[in-house]
Amino acid sequence: MASESAWAPRGSHDGWGAVVAAGKGDRVDGGDVEEVGDEDGGGYPTLVDTSTADFDRTFAVNTRGAFLCLREAAHRLPRGGGGRIVAITSSVVGSHPTGYSAYTASKAAVEAMMRTMAKELKGTRITANCVAPGATATDMFFAGKSEERVDEIKATNPMGRLGEAGDIAPVVGFLCTDAAEWVNGQVIRVNGGYV
Repeated sequence: MASESAWAPRGSHDGWGAVVAAGKGDRVDGGDVEEVGDEDGGGYPTLVDTSTADFDRTFAVNTRGAFLCLREAAHRLPRGGGGRIVAITSSVVGSHPTGYSAYTASKAAVEAMMRTMAKELKGTRITANCVAPGATATDMFFAGKSEERVDEIKATNPMGRLGEAGDIAPVVGFLCTDAAEWVNGQVIRVNGGYV
């Protein structure tokens, strides 16, 4: 377990700055993400067809990027102040679709880090959770996908549609409130019943 000094808050802030900083850190150059996926938008390559470079890039963006944000958020949030850390992962961790091996593993690693971090922050009153959306109508989701492919993905969901930012934001918002103090080390799948 890290020493108390390793978890000392950095800089001056009001707690919310760390949440905003963590959110900003989740954004990456879209070109990097698009290069990982295949050209026809059907998903990512199978495990046996995944190049080492694509595997490394996927983990650099999804896992290492999240690690850096989580660590910084933990350093910035004041101890005893009821801070909240929320990472965004993916419901593919629970569904294991073909063609998403590296992506799924990279998001599962974030979920494992978050669960461990929640325990490592014992005594700080800081909670650490993940929100794992399903397929969500974003520019990144639609990039390279045909209308037919989007319809196929919608059909896999019991609600018969894609998620919207408005479906996910209230869950993240709740986890950031005092009312969510007893929710810690959890992965909340927000996906319309997909998983």
